[in-house]
Amino acid sequence: MLFDIWCLAPYSVNCYALTSAVIPEGVKSIEFEAFYRCTSLMSIVIPSSVISIDDWAFGDCESLSSVVISNGVTSIGEGAFSGTALTSIEIPNSVTSIGAYAFQGCSLTSVVIPEGVTSLEKGTFNLCSSLTSVVIPASCTSIGEHAFWGCSALKEITNYALSPQVLLDEYVFQDVDRANCKLYVNTSAEEAYKAADVWKEFDIEAKDIATGTDDVQGNQEQSTKYIKDGQLFILRGGKVFNALGNCVSR
Repeated sequence: MLFDIWCLAPYSVNCYALTSAVIPEGVKSIEFEAFYRCTSLMSIVIPSSVISIDDWAFGDCESLSSVVISNGVTSIGEGAFSGTALTSIEIPNSVTSIGAYAFQGCSLTSVVIPEGVTSLEKGTFNLCSSLTSVVIPASCTSIGEHAFWGCSALKEITNYALSPQVLLDEYVFQDVDRANCKLYVNTSAEEAYKAADVWKEFDIEAKDIATGTDDVQGNQEQSTKYIKDGQLFILRGGKVFNALGNCVSR
């Protein structure tokens, strides 16, 4: 399905039989519940003209497994992809705001949160039980209630922040086996994390990593991300990098 309008308004796509959609250049926003409960929708392509994906835009699209978000989107609203079948998502570097419950209950296995996002809101990745690795940028200063509640498969967090994020409740990492989950931090931040409540419960390993996720994300036009064996890899300049920015052979 193609659309020839400047925005997709609330309930503008009320089609339970819709399986795929390509939104054309020129559309600037996907508004509140635009595709809400389009239960047969499996794929969507969002162009660079789109600035905002509003609250619950694709909420409960239970078959949605493929989403392409072009660089240009700055905000992903509350519950925007909650209850979808996404196993991977490339959040572009242009995004600075991710709303509460944005990816709640998805089947994501790995996610890189881009530099510029200053907080993770309540329940952002709540009940993502297949999530194994997360990259958190230096720009992020706080993590909201229940943000990673129920992420029982989480085994690796790469955290670029030089100061531990403020956790807004004690249940941010509820059901995460923290003692067996690696937390990679900058060498200069190691002691701060070891002294911080909740963070100190992780298996902390200090590395000389970059101070932001730009190096991990790379230039979107020149890099390709893929998931293999539950881990994130970036192909850039003929080389393969892992989520820590280290060149690996794959």
